[in-house]
Amino acid sequence: MASLWLMIPNEYDLKQVLPALTGFVDTARSGALPALTRAAYLWLEPLSGLTDPVQGGFYMAADYVKYSMPIATSMMMLALSLAQFPEGYSAAGSLDAARSQLRHGADYLMAAHTAPDRFVVQVGNPTDYLTSLQFNNGSWGRPSDMPRNRTAYNITRDSAGGADAAAAAAAALAAAHEAFKEYDPVFAQAALKHAQQLYALATLLPARSYCQQVVDCFEGIKTGGYKWKAYPSTSVYDDLSLAAAWLFAATGVRSYASDSQFFFTQHLARETPNNPTSYISNYDNAAHIAALLLDQQLGFPPAQRHMLDFFKGWMTGLSTAKTPVLFVTPKGLHYLAGHPAAGDEPLPNAAHAAMLALLYAHSPRAQARGLTPFVVQNMECFALQQVNYVLGGQRGKARSFVVGLGSSPPTKPQHRQASCASGVLKCTVANSLATEGPNPNVLKGAIVAGPDSSDGFADDRSSEQSRVSVAYNVPFMGTVAGLLQHAVSPANCQKEHGLFQDIFLAATPGT
Repeated sequence: MASLWLMIPNEYDLKQVLPALTGFVDTARSGALPALTRAAYLWLEPLSGLTDPVQGGFYMAADYVKYSMPIATSMMMLALSLAQFPEGYSAAGSLDAARSQLRHGADYLMAAHTAPDRFVVQVGNPTDYLTSLQFNNGSWGRPSDMPRNRTAYNITRDSAGGADAAAAAAAALAAAHEAFKEYDPVFAQAALKHAQQLYALATLLPARSYCQQVVDCFEGIKTGGYKWKAYPSTSVYDDLSLAAAWLFAATGVRSYASDSQFFFTQHLARETPNNPTSYISNYDNAAHIAALLLDQQLGFPPAQRHMLDFFKGWMTGLSTAKTPVLFVTPKGLHYLAGHPAAGDEPLPNAAHAAMLALLYAHSPRAQARGLTPFVVQNMECFALQQVNYVLGGQRGKARSFVVGLGSSPPTKPQHRQASCASGVLKCTVANSLATEGPNPNVLKGAIVAGPDSSDGFADDRSSEQSRVSVAYNVPFMGTVAGLLQHAVSPANCQKEHGLFQDIFLAATPGT
């Protein structure tokens, strides 16, 4: 494969990038915004969701629904990065902000756990937010104008599904215990108690998703021609395995370890091998994080093989069976191939893989197995490559994919308040979503879903490429914190001519 040479943009100091990334996450809070957020984003409404049946939490993307499943997976990733990369957050002055965000999310998950056998999986209904540019209708306004439907959707021991959502919340709270156990042991113990109860609930429920059983996770075209996809969960055993792995880390109870191994093998038995979508790590696939924990804690052989295949795919483009699963775009993004869903969220996909690479590269067990310094460096450089791409270090005419940072950043991210001009009394589809020109408010620090497989990007707030989400920022935050903690810099990855070579990296774990 031909080499692609990428300039490292000198203006990007990761210590300045990380505070911007954490800043966006705070804009998505439901409840009272922090004082620093109110000062930095004067156009945001400072209070929202004060009459919700479960207060707090985050609005994950453009609407004002609170989805407990992606909140949980995002908080789990944030807790993991705080536990493993605290010095990186501290170096950027973002440690307190990230801890506050994790506490805010964990508080919501504990509040949503309203009884030992009851958990709120969603507040609000996404169908209330469907909009149509064709008919100029739908809800597109500030939180004070959100639809009044704030129904709480629950799972109980009698539900027809929901083991995935309960397990995801258990994983997040057990992970929060690990992140807070030395900093705030009282809070950590409270989180752990809820995690154990939620896991017990998850194991009582049928092994079916909360999607279509408890809430509508319809994917397709709804009334008015608007394409809508909620936060689907297409598997259950990955979430159960991850929750048990975190609980074993928190308690040392061997039955959790046995459970995690059992559920992991059940997940693998149902996964299509060598499929590009199986290399996605996100709210719909927790198997890669579960494998990482199982490998680190127990040296579980199926988990080890799973991780080696994951990194082989992301770093060489081929599965262990030599099946193509990824390619490098002309400007340097590692991009999943061969399936429409693989291109839905290319930047978050790459951010997850990059964060996992840093975690694995510095895993004591992996290094004890003989992970060479050269392979460690390759994994670090892969992570830096993806960060570099997102920040605008591509070959040719560069563009940043982080709002408010770098060269030619997105100007029309899909966000209600950002597109709502301060002089407009009531924002609508016609006077905000459908308007020409940049958003009147800069949503600094938000990462968009990303480009197509040829690096093409539509800076259009109605485009799926312009979606933003807490779930997009959190893995990128973890990657940047990891790069800072381990002092990974362009100098570590430079080749001749002082340039950075972005190619598939043949030296991977297990080779």
